[in-house]
Amino acid sequence: MLKKTIFDTLLFGLLFCTGCQKQTLSMQTLQMIETTQPSDATPQLNAFQQAILDKHNQLRSNHFTDAPLSYSLELEDVAQNHANELAQMGTLDHDSNNKIYGYGENLYAFSRNAKPNLPTIIQKWYNEGIYYNYETQQCQKFKSCGHYTQIIWKTTKRIGCANAQYQKGKFKNGYITVCKYYPFGNIVEQDPY
Repeated sequence: MLKKTIFDTLLFGLLFCTGCQKQTLSMQTLQMIETTQPSDATPQLNAFQQAILDKHNQLRSNHFTDAPLSYSLELEDVAQNHANELAQMGTLDHDSNNKIYGYGENLYAFSRNAKPNLPTIIQKWYNEGIYYNYETQQCQKFKSCGHYTQIIWKTTKRIGCANAQYQKGKFKNGYITVCKYYPFGNIVEQDPY
């Protein structure tokens, strides 16, 4: 069962990295989130997965030491499905199912025909932190920092990432990277840690 603090927070308007819009969730949606959360089991990781996990935890340790992420193969599968969908459609859009399942999401697309370097992409997301104002809990005007806050969000526990090669659109032959986080961060009027 979700902790009362997280459950109560979900009743209020939320700001997701997924579109950075305020969202209101129904009780039915909250019950679905509660019953579909990814497993806490720690899988055996390959080098790609371990690099993602290590980079996230290294960056998170700059802010706190008691909240490392674990890697979720379930979240990786969800990320892979969304990456494949985006690659086939030639688009760059957040997954409309994120709020239903309580996922946060970071996306990165580029048009080069080279496999993405996930630690470098994660570092680019983290570098958005220079635009985050901890006093106002907002990004500087006309700047983006939702990727950064999702990476460091203390109550986020699990991550899974995937890539796919674009088949069409302005990124054709380039790659899309999707990272899913559970539970999501970027909750309005809350500090990331």
